[in-house]
Amino acid sequence: MKRYLLMIMILSMPFLLSGCIFQEWICEGVWKDDHCWKDAAERWDKEDYCDKIEKPGPHSKCWMMLAKKQQNIEFCENMKTGSGAYDKQQCWMLIAIAQENTKLCDKIGSYTHSGNDVNPGGISKEKCLDKVFGKCGMENGRCCKDEICDHGLVCKKENWRCVRTQSGALGQPCFMDSTNSWKQCNEGLVCSITNTCIAACGGTGQPCCDPAAKDIGSKCYTVANDPVLIVGECENNVCVQKVIG
Repeated sequence: MKRYLLMIMILSMPFLLSGCIFQEWICEGVWKDDHCWKDAAERWDKEDYCDKIEKPGPHSKCWMMLAKKQQNIEFCENMKTGSGAYDKQQCWMLIAIAQENTKLCDKIGSYTHSGNDVNPGGISKEKCLDKVFGKCGMENGRCCKDEICDHGLVCKKENWRCVRTQSGALGQPCFMDSTNSWKQCNEGLVCSITNTCIAACGGTGQPCCDPAAKDIGSKCYTVANDPVLIVGECENNVCVQKVIG
């Protein structure tokens, strides 16, 4: 009979008590466990529930989940440290991704982590930026090292994003080839030493180059082809070949 009455009391509690009060009753009396408080804090947005947690792991995760949910970076500072705890840099990365906030990515600094259930891909400044911007070099993604972007894109230094422009066209910036090995331009154009696409020049039958604009050392190309030397000379602003045996 007593068991029957106890069962009725437990089943009727949700209807007699408010959600938060019932949750407290469960976590304090029925299910005494740190994860109970963590789940309750996230469900009801109750910061004081996090402080009822003793172990560093669930305590730090509790504050981190609230920080993400409420977009409050200050909550990251409340995370306990110790065995099994999540680091505040991991908390910063969650908020940075949610807010697309590159300054929070910068805040991570040199910290790295192989990853966990919250950030399975790993934690670092670079990974954070990749999550915010997309993989480096992609359109609207962040610029890669040395201001490199994918074919047809250029690095916009104001926000360090790769954007689509008329790069490769006459008078426009040169772009990197698909292997990021050298700079190039659209067909019929060459990249000058000023990183600008100019009309092809210097080859046989092509206009003579302006040595100041294209770093070839002369107006036309000279090619060593043992045992002869093919010399390019400029005649009437056109490059012609002369073979020297």
